[in-house]
Amino acid sequence: RVFDRFFRIDASRSQVSGGTGLGLAIVQSITLLHGGNVQIASEPGAGTRVTLNVPLSVPNMTES
Repeated sequence: RVFDRFFRIDASRSQVSGGTGLGLAIVQSITLLHGGNVQIASEPGAGTRVTLNVPLSVPNMTES
C-alpha cells in the first residue's frame, strides 16, 4: 500500500504537517518506466530500507 497515491501510514499526519502521499508512487512509476523495480523492507524499531534497482545502460560510443 505504500506505493498507493495519497497513502499515509500515520493517519495523524495531515497536509498541514507535510507530505502529500505521492512520493513513493512517483518513485515507483519512474523506476518502472526505466525498466527497474523498487523494494521496501521494514522492521519495527529498526527502520525502513528502500532499494531502487535500475538497469545500467551504456551509451553507444561510435566515432562519427
